[in-house]
Amino acid sequence: MLPPYIIVAMPRCGFHLLRSLVESTGTAPKFVELNEFIKMESTDANILAYSQYNYDKHNKNGNWGLKLDKGNLLEVLRLIELQGWDIQKLKYVYLTRRNMIHQAISHCISQQTHRYWLPVDASDKEKEMNAENVEVNDEMIADEVQSFWRWNHLIELFFRHNQIEPYRIQYEDFMDTADWHEAVSRIMAYFGFPMKSDICLSPGYLKQRNEERVRAREIEFLRKAFPMSIDALFKI
Repeated sequence: MLPPYIIVAMPRCGFHLLRSLVESTGTAPKFVELNEFIKMESTDANILAYSQYNYDKHNKNGNWGLKLDKGNLLEVLRLIELQGWDIQKLKYVYLTRRNMIHQAISHCISQQTHRYWLPVDASDKEKEMNAENVEVNDEMIADEVQSFWRWNHLIELFFRHNQIEPYRIQYEDFMDTADWHEAVSRIMAYFGFPMKSDICLSPGYLKQRNEERVRAREIEFLRKAFPMSIDALFKI
């Protein structure tokens, strides 16, 4: 088993879209989410067996990728140790989001609806189930923002301690179709994979975003959280 390429991702940062864009080039390996680690006893034997299974199933010309997140952080680090891979020589893409409050609201909605992405051709009923009937209170948003901040701080300490400089990209850098090619080209170059001239992404991977509702809830939260005129900071 060769060492994996790693995408370190916070929740609601566009990992599934980014992964789909990268994989659509036809030359990049599949980036596996080892979420089954959460469901099983994290023994060394299980970590090695489940990783080998995913490597055998998803590698492309011997290359494979992993998503590193809060759910599998310790297991991925243990896998690296067990395999004797040099943690500094692995290649990491660090995916975050500039607007952490927006991210927190989106995560709160997704956790309640259990819908983390929605196809653009979803029915009206599916769209309503995705967001419209979900209540997100200020305490929930604040808790999520703190959780994201702690996770970001932990990962930055991990990079600094191991003298790792990841390739950094943010959700906002590739959400518009006009930005896809440049964003993907740079990641492919960082990983050392050849890049096709086009990106063939199935419309089924696109997301139905309810940006106006999330934006309105974000501004409402800020008005309550800070004793100042938010209207002076944001053009509403």
